[in-house]
Amino acid sequence: LSTSGLSFESDTSASGGVFDGARSGQSILGTTLTLSTDAAIDLHWSYLLTLDGAGFGGAGLRITDMDGSSLIDIDLDFAGEMSSTSELELVSGSYMVEMYLDAEVASGSAGSAYTEFAVSMTYSSIPAPGTLALLGTLLLPMMYRRRS
Repeated sequence: LSTSGLSFESDTSASGGVFDGARSGQSILGTTLTLSTDAAIDLHWSYLLTLDGAGFGGAGLRITDMDGSSLIDIDLDFAGEMSSTSELELVSGSYMVEMYLDAEVASGSAGSAYTEFAVSMTYSSIPAPGTLALLGTLLLPMMYRRRS
């Protein structure tokens, strides 16, 4: 977590045999993101889940406002690989960001699971409405004075 972005990268694995108990691996991040100004968010995530036998797992990302309204809710639990890039705009305020990974093999089952999940968010300020018009109003007199 930094002033210009947030990144999360983790992997989990689990491997077990018929005579083993349940095997699992989890990784969880929960943080509050507070923006002092409206911001454009560039969001990129990548996911990989490899399974063998009775293994299962998944990963997910949720961003909610403080009222609990979901802005992004991604749940992935299929074997394979996927990535995506998107952009969203958030108004100033606080948001809850939650990410998780999971890899499991149930008790009495043989198999393995390996999960990778990486998320990066970079944010940049969005000028308030009218800011560019105000900037033009301020620059015009300066340019006029220089020409005289």
